[in-house]
Amino acid sequence: MDKINPGVWSALVKRYQEAKMIQEEAGIHLESLEEKIKAEMDKVGASIAEGSGARIYWREQAGKLSLAKKDFAKGHPVAYAIYKQYLRSGKPSRPFRPFFPRPILHE
Repeated sequence: MDKINPGVWSALVKRYQEAKMIQEEAGIHLESLEEKIKAEMDKVGASIAEGSGARIYWREQAGKLSLAKKDFAKGHPVAYAIYKQYLRSGKPSRPFRPFFPRPILHE
């Protein structure tokens, strides 16, 4: 971090924090509107609604199937060993995870 210009770094971090706050406020507003749209669809029992340039789907879908690996390994150790032989790693990633231990200081 010593190699980063402190003035540039400070300005970027402050602007990022402000943008993040705006994003969070927008998210709250979006959730509120989504709940209102769902309530309107619920009133008429709609799972698909269309109008005003939008088509909105809000319907039940089947849950995702996943393997209970621990249970499978206990019940079928040989099969689990074979299963593990065919596991492959995905591409490495480089996640961006900012952490702000102190609140934004407004100047």
